[in-house]
Amino acid sequence: MKRSILLRFFNALLLLHLSSSNAIALELSPIISLNSGVQYFHYEEFNSNNDRLNKEEGFLPEIKAEASQDVQQWGLSVYGGFIKGRVNYFGQTQAGADHNTTTEQEISHLGFSLLTPTLFSSFYDNRAKFSVERYFWRRDIQPKNNIIRLVEDYQWTLIKGSLSLSPIDNLTLFAGIQYLFDASMFIHDTGCYDSVTVYPKSSFGWLSGIEYQLNSNWKINLDYQYKEMRESEVRFANSCRGRVGWKEPDNQMQTTSLQISYSI
Repeated sequence: MKRSILLRFFNALLLLHLSSSNAIALELSPIISLNSGVQYFHYEEFNSNNDRLNKEEGFLPEIKAEASQDVQQWGLSVYGGFIKGRVNYFGQTQAGADHNTTTEQEISHLGFSLLTPTLFSSFYDNRAKFSVERYFWRRDIQPKNNIIRLVEDYQWTLIKGSLSLSPIDNLTLFAGIQYLFDASMFIHDTGCYDSVTVYPKSSFGWLSGIEYQLNSNWKINLDYQYKEMRESEVRFANSCRGRVGWKEPDNQMQTTSLQISYSI
């Protein structure tokens, strides 16, 4: 449902701009970009004493598609991305025993961004960018040594604001902040434990990166993002051992992505 609502929102915004002026509509020539690259994924969870509970890290392939359009010096973009692969997991069981395995990762997102005209004409080429993104993450912790598989589905929304500078031709630097909210985590039925949904709390993060335009069609991009969720309230569910409480601890996700983009 949330995916369809977000898509309808993007379509409505685009139709609004496309239909606002016949003169503008005749000049529209959207740019389609296809991105491919690799992401270094690093995820950690912490208890209330800030002791690390587990860590997941590894390299994941990613793809992204984007449609962008300039309208009277403003830039509009609609985009989506997808990541799928396996990373290493280092953690412990609830009894305190080491549990080292792997996790299957599947992360997708949809987004809309608005790029302003140049803000300060006397200071390089600088623009502000504002984005709204919706994320969907399946975290599939693989079974090992009689420890059962655990599948968790996360969702959240990100609002981003960043400033970009172009000190020389074809080179752009950017940095900004992001706010994560409306998060949830659905824990799947394990056979012993019933499914349950918990709701991690909102938190701020940041982002930075560098972009270089190789030519009129090709571009290379390196970016870093840090985001976190704060500990959720406890939710109870039935299990083969009676009622048990579930919660999502404080977590941090850091990603570094290197992508090459082709635009038509």
